[in-house]
Amino acid sequence: MAGETILIVEDVPESLKFTASVLRGAGYKVQIASTAEQGLSTLRTLRPHLILVDFMLPGMSGLELTGRIKQDARLRNTIVVALTSCTTPGDEERAREAGCDGYLTKPIDARALATRIRRYLDHEVDMPFPPAGAGRTEPETSSANSIAGIPEVELAELRDSFLTGGKGLSRQMLASLDGQFDEPKSKRLVHQWTGTAGLLGFPNIAFGARDVEAVLRTPPWTISRLRGPVTNLARAFHNPATASEAISPSIVRELIGKRIALIGLSGDDAERMCAALEQVGARARLFEADESPYGEAIGNCRAVLVHVRPGTMNCRWLAPDAMRLPALPTIFLGEPEHLLSLSPAVQARACGFLMDGWLPEEALMRLRIAVTHDPAPVGRAHRAPSAELVIAVGEESTRAAVESLLKKNGVRCRMATSGPDTLLLLRHLQPPAAVLDAQMDGFEVLASIRAEAIPARTMLIMAQQQEHEILLALSLGAEDYMLQPFSPIELVVRLKRLLS
Repeated sequence: MAGETILIVEDVPESLKFTASVLRGAGYKVQIASTAEQGLSTLRTLRPHLILVDFMLPGMSGLELTGRIKQDARLRNTIVVALTSCTTPGDEERAREAGCDGYLTKPIDARALATRIRRYLDHEVDMPFPPAGAGRTEPETSSANSIAGIPEVELAELRDSFLTGGKGLSRQMLASLDGQFDEPKSKRLVHQWTGTAGLLGFPNIAFGARDVEAVLRTPPWTISRLRGPVTNLARAFHNPATASEAISPSIVRELIGKRIALIGLSGDDAERMCAALEQVGARARLFEADESPYGEAIGNCRAVLVHVRPGTMNCRWLAPDAMRLPALPTIFLGEPEHLLSLSPAVQARACGFLMDGWLPEEALMRLRIAVTHDPAPVGRAHRAPSAELVIAVGEESTRAAVESLLKKNGVRCRMATSGPDTLLLLRHLQPPAAVLDAQMDGFEVLASIRAEAIPARTMLIMAQQQEHEILLALSLGAEDYMLQPFSPIELVVRLKRLLS
C-alpha cells in the first residue's frame, strides 16, 4: 500500500517535476533534490524508504552518491534504484559495486515507473538488474492528455516546454556535425531527453536520444555514425506525433503482397527493414551482395534496395556498367560518405536514397514511390557541370551551412530568400537543378517551373512527412524531397544524384 517516502535525485527540471507528480499521484510522499550534494543534505534529516537516483548528475555522480548512502549505517537498508538511459558493458557491475539494489533503464512510461517502484518496495523484484545484452523494449504508451495525479494543463505546459527547448537544441546539434561538435554538452542533452521524453509520452524522441547516446558511449564514435541518429532525433522533436500514427492506407495498398529484394543488408538494417515491410504486408527477400542479379528470385521482385557500404562496393549492383542489370526500381541505402563515393553513373541509376539512421516510415514511403510513381517529364539542362544551382532554404543558419558545404564539395550555387526571388533566379540562370522550400512558396514555384518549361531538376524541402504533399510535389515535377530538419551533407548527396 502506498504512503512510503521516496527521495528523487534528478537534475532535469521537467523530469524531476513530472516524476514527483506521478509518484505523489500514486500516493507516495515525495522529496526531491537536483544534485547529489543536495540529496546528501536532505538525507541528514530524512530516512526514505526508497531513493531514485540518476546515473549522470552534475558534480558527484549518482553512483558516487549511492556509495555514500550505503556507507551510512542509518541508511544502509534503504532501497536505492538507479536510473540510466543507455546500458553499456560494465554498468551492471559498477551499479552492484556502488550498492544499487537495481536500476531502471530509460525511457520508462509513467505507469510503468509507478508499478516498478511498488515492486521494489514490496521486495517482489527477483532480478533487479537487466540480463546482459538485453535490448531495448517498447514502453507502454501514456495517455496523450492525462496521467494519474497530474492536471491536464500542467502536463500540457511540461510537454510544450520540453518540445520548444528540444527543437532548437536538436537543430543546433545537427548543424554542429558540420562544424564544432560539442561532445560533453551533447551527451548531457541526450541523456536528459531520454528520460524526460519517455515520461512525457514521446517514445520516438526518447528512443532517438537513446540511439545518439549509444553511439557517443561506444568510442571511437565518428560524425558519420552520429549523423543518422542525430537527424532522426531532430525530426522526432519537430514531428513528435508521427511515431504513434498508423501507416497510411495507401502505402499498405501499394506495397501489400509485393516482393522487395534486399541486397547486402546487414544485421540491424535487415531486421528493421523486414519488420517494416511485414507491417504493410510486403514480402522481403534477402540476398547476399555477391549473389547473381539475374536469378529468377530477383526477377520476381518489384523493387531492389541495395546497402552501399565497404563490403558491397564491388558487387554487380554498384558496377558502373549496368547494361545487363534487371530493370527494377532501385534504392540505395548507406552513409552519405559512401553514397557520395559512387560514380555519377551509378548514382543516377538509383530512384531514391535512404541515409543510415533511416526511419521505417521514410523507407516505406520511398518504396511506395519507387514501385508506383511515374515521374513527370522534366527536361534536363544541357549546361556545364560548374553551372550555378538555385537553393531556397528558409532558415538563415541552415542556408549558410548548406551554402558553405556545397562550396566545399565543388557545387556553385545562388541562394534565394523568398518564393518570388527563387523564381526570378530560375528564369535568369536556367540552372540544371534547384532546391525549393515548401514554406517559401515551393509548390507554387514548382508549378511555374513546369508551366514555363524551365529545365531544372528539382527537390522540395518539407517540414514533415505528409504523403499527399509528397505525391503532389512529384506530380508537379519534383524528382526528390527532403524532410526538415535535415543534415546539409544529405542535401549534397541528393543534389549529386540529380546532377548525375
